[in-house]
Amino acid sequence: MMRDLVHVNEKGSLKLGSDLTSMSRARIESCKREESKELNLKEVEMPRIPSRIGKLKHVTDLNLERNRIKVLEDKPISQLGHIQVLNLGYNEIRVLPDIMNTLGALVTLNVPGNLLEVFPANLKFPNLRALDISRNRIKEIPGSFSESLTDLNFAGSELTTIPQGVFLYRKLRTFDFSMNKLSVLPVDLARNWSIWKI
Repeated sequence: MMRDLVHVNEKGSLKLGSDLTSMSRARIESCKREESKELNLKEVEMPRIPSRIGKLKHVTDLNLERNRIKVLEDKPISQLGHIQVLNLGYNEIRVLPDIMNTLGALVTLNVPGNLLEVFPANLKFPNLRALDISRNRIKEIPGSFSESLTDLNFAGSELTTIPQGVFLYRKLRTFDFSMNKLSVLPVDLARNWSIWKI
């Protein structure tokens, strides 16, 4: 099993494994030193989420875009309950696991440009406001999302229909379903025209 990219020693200080690139080392060290709320690990060639990155409790915005992540493992995900903004865009992720339900503080989830075929109906993020799941292989929208949702992006997917239930989300401001394979449009489309992007 691949060893952790980041681990914590007996005194609780952050240690960086040799698997990290110099760029990712510098970014993590800078984030730790400055106690920054944002950790940007975009384009650092990581094959997975470091299992101890959750020790940086001051981080609320985690950007893991454009790496080589294929699997979201339980341990690192379970330690990210304090994260409010999570960007996993343009990796090679095929499944959003049940363990993601531990991300109770999540306000924004970005997973565009992956290999997802479904968005699991059992994923419930009570505080989620923005979901970008565009440019995946999703063919249908699950029946329920967070009641707090305001922005939903399914552009560039493989949708053929839009469920009527989408209109029940009173806080929804924008819904982008452009560049899909829609053959039938919802009957309520006209009365909710202002929020749609086709």
